Amino acid sequence: MAIYKKTDLIKHIHELEERYQTLRTALEGATPNPNIYDQYSINSEEFSQYFVEISADDLNYALQDFKSVLGIIQKIDKKKAKKLGR
Repeated sequence: MAIYKKTDLIKHIHELEERYQTLRTALEGATPNPNIYDQYSINSEEFSQYFVEISADDLNYALQDFKSVLGIIQKIDKKKAKKLGR
């Protein structure tokens, strides 16, 4: 098990949380346009309850951004705390 200073990790934790939230928001999508409900559902209430509109571009961007933070975290060994030379 490796030992790290919390101050060295806090930036990575904040970046990970921020990117995760962006990814989650992209995946949760938005309420779809009610004018097209008849193509997917019998009524507009059911349509808005069971369907969501997701932007593929926003989702792909958020996913790649999240993966980039994970890549940085994988290289975290460089931040290991140094033992005292006693």
